[in-house]
Amino acid sequence: MPNLKELRESRTRLITEAQQIVLAENVTNEQRAKFDVMMSDVEQMEADIARIEKVEALEAETRSTQRPPRGNPGANVDGNEREQRDRIRASALHKYLTGADRSEMEPEERAILREQRDITTGGAATGGVLIGQLGPLVWDAQKAIGSLAGEVFKKSTPGNAAPLKISSINDSGNTLVTLTEDTSITDTDPSFGTITLQSTDTIATLITVTWQELADFDAQIVSNPSANLEAFLRNKIGLRYMRGVETYLINGNGSNFASIVAGATLGATTAAATGPVYSDFVATWENLDPAYLPNAKWAMNNKTRGYLMGLLDGFGRPFFIPNPNTGSLDSILGHEIVISQPMAAANVAGATGVLFGAYDQGYVIRDSGPLFVKRLDERFADKLATGFLAYSRLSGTSVDAGTHPVLKMVTHA
Repeated sequence: MPNLKELRESRTRLITEAQQIVLAENVTNEQRAKFDVMMSDVEQMEADIARIEKVEALEAETRSTQRPPRGNPGANVDGNEREQRDRIRASALHKYLTGADRSEMEPEERAILREQRDITTGGAATGGVLIGQLGPLVWDAQKAIGSLAGEVFKKSTPGNAAPLKISSINDSGNTLVTLTEDTSITDTDPSFGTITLQSTDTIATLITVTWQELADFDAQIVSNPSANLEAFLRNKIGLRYMRGVETYLINGNGSNFASIVAGATLGATTAAATGPVYSDFVATWENLDPAYLPNAKWAMNNKTRGYLMGLLDGFGRPFFIPNPNTGSLDSILGHEIVISQPMAAANVAGATGVLFGAYDQGYVIRDSGPLFVKRLDERFADKLATGFLAYSRLSGTSVDAGTHPVLKMVTHA
């Protein structure tokens, strides 16, 4: 696989070539089909980029948290000793996740589990396991895929899942007054209010691993300490977690996870039912208070982004501009675009396909504890499999003190 720099350069080059095709005069069906293929390749490249970024983040996390092997003070630790310790650690956690009793473990493996106290909570008899490092890794994954969930504000209330009230203040309508002689001033208080962060909902996912697959992990772990059950579960659970949070953020879950789209303030309605044009983006931009502009970003799905690549601004230039120098995928009116795939396509009549604003000021994702994983030994025994139930408690609330930090663009019906 090409390195990260090569992938980013290839993606930018492909986007530019696709723009040239769709912006040409008298575009043929064959050219449209070629454009669609190129955009599909762009999506694949972005997925590869996200994977490489995630691997690099995991490696950085490992380097920063891994405890050096114990030895005599001042003794050098060679690569073979580190490699051996990695294998012991992976084997110990693998045995724990697969239900092995501590008495069945080697002394070195039991020592590893005692040192890595953040891995487990409770006793092995309960089958409970908390992957302490999974939470930060999940949020890193949000940033790696450029999801909207990585842009909003996060509030953690461990052990408290009840509704939580927070204060809001709006003093934006008050200013100075001119006093005439011998006239008293009238006091004007700020407008105080409360916003309720809803109770957290339990969200969960279940993964089953057959005993044959567990045996395969055992075989691989001998020669490759990175090919272990821990890494497999981190990856699969993390991706499901992120996919679910992003979907709830956009669409809501019908309970205590509100839709950011529904809670956003109308910024503009497009003039045409076929989708937005440059003037619609200008109208949305000018309706956001300048106080929020420094951190404001656009949000849309990849279908909308592909549609926008064929549009021009008022000067006849593409207003979708890839910017490899800043690391941003693209920008409109100088503001970065965040891709959120659960959003509707903006070129569909009546759809809300574009958001714009400072999302950390307009939405809060709340958790009342970390992400837990529980091993299910008996439930799937008749299928010769072991289940791993991952669950957490989350809620999401749109917040607006009165000056509308998040706007939405609605396509004309």
